[in-house]
Amino acid sequence: MAVVRKIYCDVLHLTQHDEGVYSVYLAPHKKLPKFRPGQFCHLAIDDYDPSSFWPESRAFSIASSPKNREQLRICYSVVGNFTQRMQRNLYPGRGVWVKLPYGEFVVGDHQCTVLVAGGTGISPFLAFIEDLQEYNRHKVYLVYGARNEKLLIDVQMMLKKAMTISNFSLVLFSENGFNSTTLASSKAKCHCIEGRINSKLLTKLIAKDSSASIYLSGPPAMISKFKDDLKRDGVSPDHVYIDAWD
Repeated sequence: MAVVRKIYCDVLHLTQHDEGVYSVYLAPHKKLPKFRPGQFCHLAIDDYDPSSFWPESRAFSIASSPKNREQLRICYSVVGNFTQRMQRNLYPGRGVWVKLPYGEFVVGDHQCTVLVAGGTGISPFLAFIEDLQEYNRHKVYLVYGARNEKLLIDVQMMLKKAMTISNFSLVLFSENGFNSTTLASSKAKCHCIEGRINSKLLTKLIAKDSSASIYLSGPPAMISKFKDDLKRDGVSPDHVYIDAWD
């Protein structure tokens, strides 16, 4: 297990995906410690004095690949006081502190893996999907939903993976429907469904392989609903892994 380290970083740049949803790219002053896709970091906006206590911080899944330890990416939605501060105070050149790595929400090597993400809950899966290769032995499904297609983070990277990796299947939900011509032309490799992400399709995927391992990441209401649905459908809790956040 990697030793947790506290590292000062500069904000490189920010991407606004839609109103209130951002990706933040950080340049650490020291090489990041080794971490695994799915782990998380703590971000502090206030300065940190090593002789004193760690300042107020919040946990964010690491959305960048462990192969690049010279840059760190997190995704966040403005939903509370801390993320409101981030929206007001983060800009290119601003310094922040992070400590990492934490967490055991790491996708394992299963016969069949089903990743389920809502909103910025995609973050812990991004590095895993980015690192998928054609020779990946086992089937991987991603079921991903958001309010609108602008909030489907890194969807072009996912489409490319779906079109080049036979063992990777992509299902996208958008509550407000789809307008993108790119998505419309990719239906052979990507199922685009208008509406809120739900467990009906998940049940069908599980039915194909009763040994499938399911990873859930998203807002509390989504997690609670999926947990209840999976329990109702007789899915063993031993096959379900949860990255709950609020």
